Amino acid sequence: MSRLEAVREAVDTILHRVASEEERRCSFVHLYGVSAIAALLASLRGQNEELAATAGILHDLATYESGDSTDHAARSARRAVEILRGVGGYDEQEIGQIASAIEHHSEKSAEHGPFEELLKDADVLQHDLYHARALVRSASMTRRGMLCRDLEGLLPADVERGARHAADWVQEFYSRQAEWTGIYEGELDAFHYERAMWVDAVLGGRTGCVLELGCGGGQTAAALADRGHHVVAVDLNPRLIEHARSLAAAREDGRMTALAGDFYKIELNETFDAVCYFDGFGVGSDADQRWLLARIAQWLRPEGAALVDVYTPWYWANAHDQEMEWKDACRRHAFDGDECRMLDTWWPRGKPDEAVTQSLRCYSPADLRLLLRGTGLVLADVLPGGAVDLETGEYCNQVPLDQAMSYLATLRPDSNSG
Repeated sequence: MSRLEAVREAVDTILHRVASEEERRCSFVHLYGVSAIAALLASLRGQNEELAATAGILHDLATYESGDSTDHAARSARRAVEILRGVGGYDEQEIGQIASAIEHHSEKSAEHGPFEELLKDADVLQHDLYHARALVRSASMTRRGMLCRDLEGLLPADVERGARHAADWVQEFYSRQAEWTGIYEGELDAFHYERAMWVDAVLGGRTGCVLELGCGGGQTAAALADRGHHVVAVDLNPRLIEHARSLAAAREDGRMTALAGDFYKIELNETFDAVCYFDGFGVGSDADQRWLLARIAQWLRPEGAALVDVYTPWYWANAHDQEMEWKDACRRHAFDGDECRMLDTWWPRGKPDEAVTQSLRCYSPADLRLLLRGTGLVLADVLPGGAVDLETGEYCNQVPLDQAMSYLATLRPDSNSG
């Protein structure tokens, strides 16, 4: 018998003693319902599913056992500790984590760590699903609204479908852009080494193991390898990854490895000091971003950091309908105000019927902080990027945040994450 099954058996024994048949039925429905939802949310947020299920089935136990809801969260936390120590198999850190979540689960208007928030959300969602027409308190209503945004399309199958749909245009867009501009198949230049120095800085000047997602032709990964890092570079596009592999082959000591794969699905059996995602974050829905961020959190070592380029909504709203030329290609910017997405359309000069478009979700730093909730990551720093002067066409490589087309977000593991 697993340790979770042992907890369920102990809870079942207690609930079968509830005198009222209606109260007994409600106890099973609520505790098992919250347990299942907590496990689901844990799988989506990169938390421990078994511990979440355990917290869910124990969170209101004192109320049903005694028939008294007074101070039920604290009493249920104490009862959970007794049961978990009694069944065995849980260490003291796990018991403390579960007890903390139970003790705070009624404080819906307060914010605690990701594991505590997960149990609160599971409790709210179970009540909403069971009491479809019930009025909920304002704090729960706020949490309910955030949960709806959190869960929209977040089931793994839906994320996979969304990522597959995005992968269709991603493949075509970057292949055609590379063909028309050569941007991903050129030599290394100062820009790629500047990116590598950002990684140096976030690692405090030491070399480390670095994962680059969406590496394109591999120039930034090669620059990182040249600076002494051991780099794993991943890209979905076969044409671009071949160029990355040619750069890897030219590096000494096998410091650079280039892998073809979808980073929503790829299995990497190692962790990294830094994870980088330059110029590409925002593909797909908010759910897709959260899924990827949770994966990044799992790939990072405890003292590691992720560097992610994030597009700003204000720049792209101002750039709507702007057109320009770049080498043998033409480019038009647009902005979807409803979905808060930048739309970047390219076509070969004189052939607008061959146009391809990338669509990337834009986030302010405040939006990004909300997106990160429950992923196991927190926003540690923001470095504003550059912008094109829309009147003169001149590019400045660093401007104030409220003028920047993007910013480099430094993400760190959430110390409160379970």
